[in-house]
Amino acid sequence: MIYLASPYSHPERMIRLNRYYKTLRYTGYTMSRGTHIFSPIVYAHHLAEHHNLPKDFDWWQRFDTHMIKVSEGFRVLTLEGWKESKGVQAEIEIATSFGHTVTYVDWEETFAHIQHG
Repeated sequence: MIYLASPYSHPERMIRLNRYYKTLRYTGYTMSRGTHIFSPIVYAHHLAEHHNLPKDFDWWQRFDTHMIKVSEGFRVLTLEGWKESKGVQAEIEIATSFGHTVTYVDWEETFAHIQHG
């Protein structure tokens, strides 16, 4: 299983939704090609929205740390805001502390390639 980090938290709901849908698309694309991938954003977005759970990394950190620990790989989906994201930067630190290599995935490049080939 690959752990997929991507930015999510933002005061504007539409930005959170855009980040969620892009992460969902990449996760589905990856799963459809036979790679098991876990995205905390895909997993937790509806939980947070429908059960009024916090939407910030501080609340989810313990859960995410466990999932990173048990994963076999670690990817960062470099959506706008990933460098500023407290959660993504913390997840990268956690992943490297467990010995994971960090692979960066550009969403735009990934889907431009898919659409053209």
